[in-house]
Amino acid sequence: MSTENDTSVERLPITASEIWNVLSAINCSEHAQEKNGLTFLSWAWAWGILMSKYPQALHTTLEDTQQPDGTMTVWCQVRIDHLVHTMWLPVMDYRNKAIPHPDARAISDSRMRCMTKCLALFGLGHYIYAGEDVPSADKVVEAPVQQQEPVKVVEPVRSDGFNIPDIETAKSTARFITDTARDFNSGSLDDLKSFWASNEALINHLKASFPEAYDEMVAAFTSIKENIGKE
Repeated sequence: MSTENDTSVERLPITASEIWNVLSAINCSEHAQEKNGLTFLSWAWAWGILMSKYPQALHTTLEDTQQPDGTMTVWCQVRIDHLVHTMWLPVMDYRNKAIPHPDARAISDSRMRCMTKCLALFGLGHYIYAGEDVPSADKVVEAPVQQQEPVKVVEPVRSDGFNIPDIETAKSTARFITDTARDFNSGSLDDLKSFWASNEALINHLKASFPEAYDEMVAAFTSIKENIGKE
């Protein structure tokens, strides 16, 4: 039985699409850093933004794994309520090559880069890793000066709330997912399956709304799967 002093409100679980729509729209360009042709997002700024939007978020550093050649892979997880993404990253030098027997500084730097890349799976700075200049929401599309007939705009299915406006953005999103899986693949089929599962909500959206992008992604994942254990 409720009373006048009862201010409790039942909060619905946050969804992956809600987080994606908030974080993917943030312009991170002023806080990005270029190094050897690659662009990286400042981890301190990225975490600060995440805390301003989702202060309940948690970051966990997982156990590092060492490869037979002495190189090392760092792992982390970021959790926002019940939603979790896992990311891995090799410890690399200034040429972005894996370092045999890395020192503590290289490991520490890679852990923070790993966390930042994990945040991109939630949407923050995703467009940077997808090779875009600004978030899709900030792009201005100019209409033609002359237009003979009205153009019929077909909106993509958005029943799950993901804000992916067109096939180009969908393909860049699919490439980001597959490139991440390929670049930082640990060589374990179980890890690859876990990575797919952690992105299942976004993958299902691509499947429903942009089947062409989804099919390309499935083909890329199949290739990664077939090459596991061959190197």
